Amino acid sequence: MERLLVAWRDQDIDTVMSLFTEDCIYKSSVGPEPGETCQGQKQVRGLVEKMFRVDDGSEASIGNLIVGTEQTAAWKWRYRFNDGRVEYGCDFFEFRDGKIAQKDAYRKVAVPPKKNL
Repeated sequence: MERLLVAWRDQDIDTVMSLFTEDCIYKSSVGPEPGETCQGQKQVRGLVEKMFRVDDGSEASIGNLIVGTEQTAAWKWRYRFNDGRVEYGCDFFEFRDGKIAQKDAYRKVAVPPKKNL
């Protein structure tokens, strides 16, 4: 998890992908709602690259790692964007043979209040 944290922060796509199984599944928190899902190294790599673009220029804070078993873990995250938005979320991980078999992300989106016309 520490290697993923550092590689994600550094947007090191090769290291990130080396931590996933060949048949990995990534259920993201953005895209067609409730979020885009990809499977396999090629598709997941494209989705991770997309997530790097979405997160670019933001300040990330990842913490509160919870290890359920040798096969499961979760952590909370916060992104603060240049436009003042703050988004909170969490990722749930499933592991197989020491690699990430599935990453399932959830987020809370702050929606500005509508102005009365």
